[in-house]
Amino acid sequence: MTTTNQRLARLAAVAGVAAVVAAATSHRSAASLLSLGAMRPALVADSLRKGPPWCLAGSQPAKARFILEKVQQFADTADDDSALVEVRAAAGNMFRASAASVQTVTHEATCRKASQALDQWYWATAQGAAVHLVKVGTRYAVHAPGVNRGKFEEMVHTDSTFKKLATTLF
Repeated sequence: MTTTNQRLARLAAVAGVAAVVAAATSHRSAASLLSLGAMRPALVADSLRKGPPWCLAGSQPAKARFILEKVQQFADTADDDSALVEVRAAAGNMFRASAASVQTVTHEATCRKASQALDQWYWATAQGAAVHLVKVGTRYAVHAPGVNRGKFEEMVHTDSTFKKLATTLF
């Protein structure tokens, strides 16, 4: 039987995700393993690009492709790959979906809604951050370059109304 720390370490290694915050928050020892402690998201002002345009896919294609591939990796996981299935569950019970059906969002109004949701989650005053947005079924993965926890970048997983379901770090 593996310990929670061993399981989370394997999840992070297999998924290529630096940490799975949703899983870590339910286990005190996992938080220390992930070196997150009580760290709050920090804004790296130089890397936060303001909208419009709200969608970063066009202006940061390499980063957009990286974000898309990360989400595709655990959305398109076979049920027999327990580590990645656990990552998908920790990402707000993300739907299993084929990699081809996971898409980068480039619709400006949708990216703006995601940016407005980030404002509510992170800042006292609206920042209007441009975002990378990936759609998986009716769910979204939102990433704003410059929203970090230490050296890790944050990705927020939401429902179709941009209600925050979980956060992962990579």
